[in-house]
Amino acid sequence: MCANRAGSQIDMPLPSFLSDIFADPFYWKIVFGGSAVALTSLLLFSIPYTVIAVLDPPSLRKYKIQTAEQSARDQSTAGQKVIPALANMIVNYALSIVVTTLAWPVLKKIGPTDDPAAAPTALVLIGSIVFCMVVEDAYFYVLHRTLHHPWLYGRLHKWHHQHRTPIALTGAYMHPLEQQLILGGLMLPIIVLRAHSITFFVWLFVRNWDTAEAHSGYDFPWNPTRLIPGYDPSFHDYHHSYFNGNYASLFSFWDRIAGTIAPGYEQYLSQHRFKNDKSTASSAASTTATTTTTTTSAADKSD
Repeated sequence: MCANRAGSQIDMPLPSFLSDIFADPFYWKIVFGGSAVALTSLLLFSIPYTVIAVLDPPSLRKYKIQTAEQSARDQSTAGQKVIPALANMIVNYALSIVVTTLAWPVLKKIGPTDDPAAAPTALVLIGSIVFCMVVEDAYFYVLHRTLHHPWLYGRLHKWHHQHRTPIALTGAYMHPLEQQLILGGLMLPIIVLRAHSITFFVWLFVRNWDTAEAHSGYDFPWNPTRLIPGYDPSFHDYHHSYFNGNYASLFSFWDRIAGTIAPGYEQYLSQHRFKNDKSTASSAASTTATTTTTTTSAADKSD
């Protein structure tokens, strides 16, 4: 409602296409329900890891992926990263709602379905989630490697790399446009499968688990996710430390196929993982430190 010059009020109706969208219950379920599931799951997985990172208990330091020397290169502490990460998360999620609202007329036709006949059995659900993980990780690999082109890195991806020692909450800290590109990859396997909304919601839950864990900074030996073939919680963190290589998020096999495993990563796995003494880690890291520093410095100068 708004006032005219005479003081009376006139109706300001919504555009007809928005009225149609807002009248669709399935829109609210997928767009707002999906956003709620995504945000809740991200916070659910991120907050415990973030608390550990901020408190930095001595008993858990041996499970940190990065050494104290590597962490010292970051210009902000774990505690200083929390508020900016939360603020960026709110902005990006709000923008995602706007984008998916505008795309809804198309998304409704090609995206998730609520057809009861398409509701997955437990076995189909597991298979569908595995499919989503593999397909989205391939998309993420290509996108992420592309974003490391100097022109794109300086304008988009540098936001995410402000944190060389990430915490779980900074997994979603990125340029708003990059967030939308990642959202496209998130929806890709759902569109290919024409998956049921149940599969969609479970997939959001699984994907945000990886976002939090891959940026947590910790690699616990008792973590059950280490039983997943090809998955390693330290894989993406190592990318943040060394900048080049390890472009995939969930699995290491895309980088192994493409020959883009980060320098020194294999040494990390074989020489010092889960050991109390981090001196071995520093030794392994030093073999690539000079090259890495040069590469990172050149990328940071991109604009």
